[in-house]
Amino acid sequence: MAVGRIYDSGLVLVGGAQGTLPTAANRLPAHQWRLGPEFLIAKVSKTNYWALFPSHQWDVGGSDQSYSTSQLKLFAGYFLPDAWTIFTDSKWSYKSSFRDGVL
Repeated sequence: MAVGRIYDSGLVLVGGAQGTLPTAANRLPAHQWRLGPEFLIAKVSKTNYWALFPSHQWDVGGSDQSYSTSQLKLFAGYFLPDAWTIFTDSKWSYKSSFRDGVL
């Protein structure tokens, strides 16, 4: 769930919350609830765009080991004639797992 605003300059700002529900049977985090913030900062023009999308989720409940994750998504694109676009994106993530208070 997120809310945001697009400014006349092409700047886009979005903030919200995201979560993970315990739906997987035999996978980490199979029995865990996670919740955390997410943000999007982007700039769109007639010729190109770029965006940064960081997010984080903390373990907020469940019976599995404590598990949290941080992600950063970076993407950019250049608009070509005839509706073509050249773009790139990268996804970075960091995951930490705790069992009985030990990393």
